[in-house]
Amino acid sequence: MAKVGVLEDDSLMRLALKESLKAMGHETVFDAGTAGEFVGKARLQHIEVALLDVHLGSGITGIDVGFTLRGIYPNMGLVFITSFADPRLISSSNLDLPQGSIYIEKAKIESIESINGAINDSLKGGGKARFGSNSDLGMLTNKQIEVLRLVASGLSNSQIAMEQSSTVKNIEAVISRVIKTMGLRDIETQNQRVHMARAYFRYRGVKLDD
Repeated sequence: MAKVGVLEDDSLMRLALKESLKAMGHETVFDAGTAGEFVGKARLQHIEVALLDVHLGSGITGIDVGFTLRGIYPNMGLVFITSFADPRLISSSNLDLPQGSIYIEKAKIESIESINGAINDSLKGGGKARFGSNSDLGMLTNKQIEVLRLVASGLSNSQIAMEQSSTVKNIEAVISRVIKTMGLRDIETQNQRVHMARAYFRYRGVKLDD
């Protein structure tokens, strides 16, 4: 049994996680819907594992919370649960995960045993946290992910170059590598930037009509 804290901004999902933890024999010491509330409670109540939603709306992310907790409690288990295939799609503020944390996608949770295994692994120290290891995203560099995000935001190559303190030529080269790495189709009648944007939103868990 582990003493767990749950951070999830969706109240229904938070309740489901608490019920799942109870069914597995773990104790939910506290839960919270915002980052500030969670960190405040974590400073006052002892937990062994933090179960963190990554996307908490605009601003601070669950990853930011994870780094804060790792700085305060070096041995705390960290488990991130999210609909995002790769946390780098969320924000450019943190392009890494805390050492030893576990990252699982909600869509790939087949049973509560998946969560139980992640909790147990986190208590053992986890391992080297990896991004999108089961998708093409895992082969993209941080810079390529950021350029993909900016393309999906509707920025032109010149605007992205200014944002990245780079040149238009370099940005064009990055985009070409992203297209090749992700295996995006080359269709003359369709804009490949549209394909990039659609891929970006699919990996963010957004359902798109084909």
